[in-house]
Amino acid sequence: MKTLLLITGGLLALILTLVVGLFVWARFSDGPLGPIAGGALKAGEYVEASSVDWKSVLGEKPVVEIELQLESTGTSRTTGAFAHDGHLYVPCDLGYVWRRLPNGTARVALHTMWLSKDWHLKAQEDGRVVVRTKGNLYKLNAVRVTDEALLSGFRKHVSEAAAGAFELLDVQTNPEDIWFFRLDSR
Repeated sequence: MKTLLLITGGLLALILTLVVGLFVWARFSDGPLGPIAGGALKAGEYVEASSVDWKSVLGEKPVVEIELQLESTGTSRTTGAFAHDGHLYVPCDLGYVWRRLPNGTARVALHTMWLSKDWHLKAQEDGRVVVRTKGNLYKLNAVRVTDEALLSGFRKHVSEAAAGAFELLDVQTNPEDIWFFRLDSR
């Protein structure tokens, strides 16, 4: 019995060491590792953002994944983005989607990510960001969207995109459960 406890404890310590090591490694890597936040975006060619046709860059999907780095912190994350009226927008889900998921792995994973999410607050303080998509880098400025007409349409847009990937429950959510940033050229 004592041997089993030692083996189990050793395996748990090894797993914990590997997980912590992965997060430390990601922090110093070139960009995020999937859902794990990463370091500054380095690889890629800079493109002048004032002449970008975002709908063409992002393609036809309603929401696509991009890598977003906050210049003030040098940290990056994978997030969704979409084009609207020639502008690039990024949602920040603070419970809008995960609170509407049935209990299960996806809900737990999204809720866990939400617990450590603070990039939206930092972006509101200093909006300088770098975006990487399709190997190109763009220096942009994140500006929080406050126009309720736009926000209403964007919430519907994100709901439709999320419904394509998840079964969403019909649960009332707070409008503050999702923020949107318009990414303007600098």
